Amino acid sequence: MALARAGTVPPEAVRAQAAMRAAAGDAAQHGSDQGSHAGAFATQVEADIAFHSALVAAVGSRRLARMHEVILGEVHLTMGQFQAHRTTNPMNVAHEHDDILKAIGDGDPERAQQCLAHHLDQAQGRLLGQLRRERSEEAHA
Repeated sequence: MALARAGTVPPEAVRAQAAMRAAAGDAAQHGSDQGSHAGAFATQVEADIAFHSALVAAVGSRRLARMHEVILGEVHLTMGQFQAHRTTNPMNVAHEHDDILKAIGDGDPERAQQCLAHHLDQAQGRLLGQLRRERSEEAHA
């Protein structure tokens, strides 16, 4: 991971992470208040996408940027449609991002790659778990 080799934490990723933490804190604080929770969730999704977009942009690879752009619409749709972020503690994703940024800042590319892979695995698990729950509910309806 080029950013970690240089120990360069993109300021845009730090800003997105601050927005993610604030939204996660709001979601945790409002709990079952649906209106407030929905607003915090939308902010959390936007901050999550901004975080990853900032990392991709900071790498400076046109190829990576194009690939990211291609899947970004699908990622956004999936996050909004299946609301997988809502199936976990609101701070979990923020902690995963913290780990990625710390590894980058520490100049540890192996740990940065491990943290990013863990984060993506967790996101995949949340999404697949949500899909299984929805299918189960449909089968029992």
